[in-house]
Amino acid sequence: MTLTGTHVVVTGGGTGVGVAIAQAFAAAGANVTIMGRTKATLAEQDLPYQLCDVTDAKAVTAAFKAARDAHGPITVVIANAGAADSVPFAKMTSDDLSAMTNVNLGGVFHVWQAGLPDMIDAGGGRMIAVASTAGLKGYAYVAAYCAAKHGVVGLNRALA
Repeated sequence: MTLTGTHVVVTGGGTGVGVAIAQAFAAAGANVTIMGRTKATLAEQDLPYQLCDVTDAKAVTAAFKAARDAHGPITVVIANAGAADSVPFAKMTSDDLSAMTNVNLGGVFHVWQAGLPDMIDAGGGRMIAVASTAGLKGYAYVAAYCAAKHGVVGLNRALA
């Protein structure tokens, strides 16, 4: 697959793994738009960006529209935005669970909803979620994170 002329969106694209993924796609010839919550972090990268909190469906829709308007239809979406709070299960609250599922699973859902129409119109594309091994097994102190990442794996399998 040649990446020249493709448009790749990477959420959580301002730091860490997201930056590395975005830079690799750009180096391979793709037009890349990174998305994240922190303007200063995004602006440090030498890539086009959109401010976007993946837990906010309207913000995701607006960011994808702006990216599409600037760089054309979206061919590949990397759902990389996420968070992992550490708390023993006995001390975890329903708010802790909601926070982890909102960003780690809800965020992927919102991103897939925003990116899928371009791929349907084009007859193909790629949607890739970063889920970690926490999507396959459990870890102490991050039960909510594991639950959310297991959900991401299930969501991707269902869509596939």
